[in-house]
Order: sequence, then C-alpha cells, then structure tokens
Amino acid sequence: MLNSVGVGGSEKAWGLSVGFISLVYSGCRTLPSTGTSFGGSVATPNEGITSVNVKAGGLTPEGYQLIADGVGWEPRTTGQARDLIINARHVVTAWDKGTLAGMARASGTGAHYAHLSDIAVLPHLHGRGFGSAILRHLLRLVDREVRNDATVTLHATPGTEPFYERFGFNPSATPFLMTRSRQE
Repeated sequence: MLNSVGVGGSEKAWGLSVGFISLVYSGCRTLPSTGTSFGGSVATPNEGITSVNVKAGGLTPEGYQLIADGVGWEPRTTGQARDLIINARHVVTAWDKGTLAGMARASGTGAHYAHLSDIAVLPHLHGRGFGSAILRHLLRLVDREVRNDATVTLHATPGTEPFYERFGFNPSATPFLMTRSRQE
C-alpha cells in the first residue's frame, strides 16, 4: 500500500533533523502502488543526489525510530512506528551511500485532503538537496491522487517556511500551517 522513494540503498539510519510539516494542498488522486518501481533524476549534481527510486515500502519501524530519535521527536514504540508507516498513503525515503538520509509521509483521504508529515533529513546532510528531493517526490505522488480542489497541509517548524515556500506553500492564518494551491 505504500510508495517510497529511496536514494541508494539500506535500511540503516543514524537519525534525522527536521520538523513536522503539514500543508493544505490540491492535486489529483491515484491508488497507491503495490510494488511498482521506477526511478529518475531528481536533483542537480551540486545537490548531491543523482537519482531517486520509488518503490513500495522503504521504511522500517526501526528506521522510523532512528530518525525520530535523531531529531528529538517524541519516542514511539515499534508498534506505533509500524502503524504510522502502514497507515500512510505514501512513504518517501532518501538514502546516502546505503544509509537512510531522510524520510517523509503523506496521509489523508486522497482525493480531497492530504497531510504531509515526518519530513526529516540527517543534520549532516542538510543543504545537499535531500529535503528538496524528498518533498518533490512526495508532492508528485500526492498530485497524482488529489483533485484540483483538494487541500494539502503541513506544519512547518518555525524558520523552515522559506524552504516550503519554494514548493508553492504559503503561510495560513493558523500558526505554523502553510498552504499550497495546485498549479496547473
């Protein structure tokens, strides 16, 4: 039921540094992939990533826990982490030299609403394009599912708003909530 994007290849992680993101977003809806894999170039060479592979799965509960611990998020049990992964519409992961470098999840109804969360990248990899690649691919997956009048949300950590604005998100009247209108 999950789609995931990976750069490189293993499930090992050291932890990530990012805040929770939640947007309001419009898009089109397609059913989640059940194992289809595809890849493509997602970043310029100076961003440090050459390709991202999209496949079902890609994030284990232990990988989620390592990322959450690394960024100082509230601890989750293995069962809680598993449920977050299983109940996501999409899970996107980025890999650096075989090590988990970042992740993000999308949840929601699909056609009418999507919420992006758990967007995180290892602190020592900030500024190398991993976050951009993760968000770009997650938005592509969400865009395929949601209708043009759908809402996509994310909660931006204070100070990260300019990053999300580059992807068309705008601050909302709700603190830390940014919105994005679907561009056709």
